[in-house]
Amino acid sequence: FEEPPTPFPYPDGPTEPTELPAPNRHCVRSPCFTGFDGGLITPTANTAFLEANPAFARLLNAAQIPTQDVSDFQRAQGNSGGSQAEVEELAATWIRENRRAVDRWLNKARTTG
Repeated sequence: FEEPPTPFPYPDGPTEPTELPAPNRHCVRSPCFTGFDGGLITPTANTAFLEANPAFARLLNAAQIPTQDVSDFQRAQGNSGGSQAEVEELAATWIRENRRAVDRWLNKARTTG
């Protein structure tokens, strides 16, 4: 295991490794460094679409998927080949396992204003 070089070669990214809290089941030691800042993972959408769909905009603002879950999903997707059916199953599984959080996000999205 080698620590990533710093500064990172990403002009708009972090200049230092991001330290994940321990324990982290995917790191061989603590602290655990990633090659990106978890805060850089953000949802995006077309502005006109968001203006026409304010409930969806509220959903994007409410949803908070842990960086570790995003990493797990990406690894599983890479390991499975990443077909549309496999991605849909991974997403459905995550939603089932995180139903309460998803329901909170949906409830926030359904509220007006």
